[in-house]
Amino acid sequence: MSEQGVKQLMGKIIGDDQFRKAFFADPHTAVAGSGLHIDSHELAAVSKLKANDLAISVNKRPGGGGTVSSFDVDVRSAKF
Repeated sequence: MSEQGVKQLMGKIIGDDQFRKAFFADPHTAVAGSGLHIDSHELAAVSKLKANDLAISVNKRPGGGGTVSSFDVDVRSAKF
């Protein structure tokens, strides 16, 4: 399993609301249309996540012009 591939996929799930909804509706179709290069083992592992396994909050750091500079993510019960 490629750590880089999983990081890219998780980043897209966390940072892209539309992709996240599409992924949880149909992971294979969402990834196929995303341009990400994920192998079948990586996709199978990440596909075990359910939408309610993630608690996503966005922190905005002061002085950044209101831009998002970090994400806090809590994966509650994913079993990889």
